[in-house]
Amino acid sequence: MYVFVYGTLKRGCPNHYVIENKDNGAAEYVSDGKTKDLFPLIVTTKYEVPFLLDKRGHGKNVSGEIYKIDDKMLQFLDKFEHNPDVYIREEAEIEIIPPTNGHPKTVTAWIFVFHSFRDDLLDEEYFENYICNNYDVLRSISGKVSPEERKQLLDTLRKEIGS
Repeated sequence: MYVFVYGTLKRGCPNHYVIENKDNGAAEYVSDGKTKDLFPLIVTTKYEVPFLLDKRGHGKNVSGEIYKIDDKMLQFLDKFEHNPDVYIREEAEIEIIPPTNGHPKTVTAWIFVFHSFRDDLLDEEYFENYICNNYDVLRSISGKVSPEERKQLLDTLRKEIGS
């Protein structure tokens, strides 16, 4: 099975350690990719956190990375992303970049989308690609906190942008 990551789990971003840690399960980088469907990817809050809003068909084709993962990694990512309380996991068609033999190839991958958000977030600027400009800040609030503290942080962010 595959997972598509578009934000802080990407290589060079503060939460990529989650994907690299073999104790969490197996994950093998496959390719860069892009969502076949449109999604609104916004970057918001004082921490400039990326959120892929649960509004398929609205926004842009979002770029990210495709990983082949095992069940253990998927279970870990569910906990890490606090599925279904903060993010929900959905399947999406992801185009492999670059195309194989000049033809686009797609895979079905799990993605984590943010649900129960304020309607005005759909007025925010949409991005095709998230670039980690604030690595140190995000790493300080994510990778060095306990799972309970991460849950509190996500709950705080949910209150700030949730409905």
